[in-house]
Amino acid sequence: MDNFYRSHTEIDYKSYQVPYQETFLPAIKVTINPNANKTLMIINGFDSFMEELLIAVNFFKGTDYNIILFDGPGQGRALIDNDIKFTPYFEKPVSAVIDYFNLKEVDAMGVSWGGYFVVRAAAFEKRIKNVVCFDFFYDGLNTFLKGFDQSIREKIRHLITAKEALSLNDLVSPLLSQNDNLKFLFTKGYDNTGTHDPYTLLTEIEKHTIKNIGHLVNQNVLLLAGEDDQYVPFSDLALEQQELSNAKTLETKVFTKETGGEQHCQAGRYDLALQAIQSFLLSHAE
Repeated sequence: MDNFYRSHTEIDYKSYQVPYQETFLPAIKVTINPNANKTLMIINGFDSFMEELLIAVNFFKGTDYNIILFDGPGQGRALIDNDIKFTPYFEKPVSAVIDYFNLKEVDAMGVSWGGYFVVRAAAFEKRIKNVVCFDFFYDGLNTFLKGFDQSIREKIRHLITAKEALSLNDLVSPLLSQNDNLKFLFTKGYDNTGTHDPYTLLTEIEKHTIKNIGHLVNQNVLLLAGEDDQYVPFSDLALEQQELSNAKTLETKVFTKETGGEQHCQAGRYDLALQAIQSFLLSHAE
């Protein structure tokens, strides 16, 4: 971490500790333009540190934004140093950060799993004015089960509904060693949530969904989607669009192999995503 900051002396940042649950969330404010009138909050994902996203702020040079990043529950140093576990109720840490910096309004961008967090936050925190999902993220359980065969997915869902914890653990545990991506998801999921078995983890992850809360979002929303996203099922895009029925405006940008950026969070062509994001924010500047 020390070496990271030593190597990025071009970034004008200041570190903060945002009070949260009798400890704190690490945060950074990046001053891009001392005279900027707007703040963009960037929300991390499932396994990220805010430092991973810090370099992206360079793309916002010349705009009317300064940037706030933070490690929320289950993320980065909030998890490692302060043992704050993953939560689906991300409006709470977001509101804590907005309160701490005494902001009347912000625009917010969620990256990867942050695409869920930002929509969840916007549903309940109306100081958020514009919402960017980089990428869209509809449902945590759908993401966790994407790597299983369809028949296994159906069995897992049935066992969750029936609360058959032992049967689910017996089914899932041996399969994890056969798939590196699934092993990663579950291993990191245990770490994030403080759980120790597939059933308990999946019942926690099941709470991370936009279903039944999307109608509360009445802000401008941009959904980015990679057609070949290896984590988020592309078929969930239509479900999220339907759920966001009361958005002030709803824009969707789909990236394909032909356009580039078809992977998760437009890996390999971040420039395409950032251009779309900047255009969206500019179009809704007030």
